[in-house]
Amino acid sequence: MKLIKLGLATILASGALYAKDVVLEAAGQFPEGVEYNVNTGEFFLSSLTKKGIIKISKDGKVEQFSSEAPLSIAGIHIDYDKNKMYAAGLNRKEAFDKDPNTHGNANLFIYDLSSGKLESNIDLTTVNPNQAAYFANDITNDKDGNVYVSDFKAGAVYKIDNNNKVSLFYKGEKLGLANGLEVVGKNLIVSDVVPRDGKWELVKISLDNPKEVSRVVLKDDIYRGFDGMLVNSDGTIVGVTHNKEKSASFLIKLESKDDWKSAEVLSTKASNTRLTTVARVKDGDYYGLQQNFKNPKQVKWVLENIQLP
Repeated sequence: MKLIKLGLATILASGALYAKDVVLEAAGQFPEGVEYNVNTGEFFLSSLTKKGIIKISKDGKVEQFSSEAPLSIAGIHIDYDKNKMYAAGLNRKEAFDKDPNTHGNANLFIYDLSSGKLESNIDLTTVNPNQAAYFANDITNDKDGNVYVSDFKAGAVYKIDNNNKVSLFYKGEKLGLANGLEVVGKNLIVSDVVPRDGKWELVKISLDNPKEVSRVVLKDDIYRGFDGMLVNSDGTIVGVTHNKEKSASFLIKLESKDDWKSAEVLSTKASNTRLTTVARVKDGDYYGLQQNFKNPKQVKWVLENIQLP
């Protein structure tokens, strides 16, 4: 099988499997989200500055997936059943500037996965008005096609149904700063990056009844809240958590034996530097997105390959 060079990385030309780290040149892309298309072997990267999504094709080319983005983009997510790419639209500067007259944004962009055409731009803040700040962060969907978006600053989760109708799925005292989220069984599992009594916990919300909410007990101190996270085919959760100095990260796999009343760490792997989120090529084979908040204009970005049994 022919090998093709991509920066410092090597990938198999079939696109079925990437070997080693993927290093790409995309000046000023400043990505926050990463997604892997299992059907085409392509990675997708969002941008906190460029208002667009790029893709890395199986022949090693960096291409524009779509430049149709009214706002910057954090998390991205593929819905294979609908052939859609979902993206979380935000205004990062406004969300953090502490100006009472600017509040940021929380939008859901819906793209056609094949063409990159922007089909819908949904303002999520209409169902959660008068918040000090908004920051659409991460996205997932359930088996019925409903989409869920976390709002980091507003401490909320929005639900968008198959008719693009928006509702406030959950906002309450059980959830602080909402980050990564995934559907696991009949529950939505959300990462809260605000510690309670010195402990970081996940939040479990029933899909059928979002009033049924509980904090997931985790006893291992290595877990300090997930940034990006995903769910494996066996129902385990893999996510990015940072060390105490936030200079590097750990990729952690969690398992629950009691329907996510509690969870335990099955395996961990330290990253080479700080990551924001993670994509899965297959169970056990992951790519963490290395981030450099000190230099968002840098040219080379790295997807760090991490094997986690």
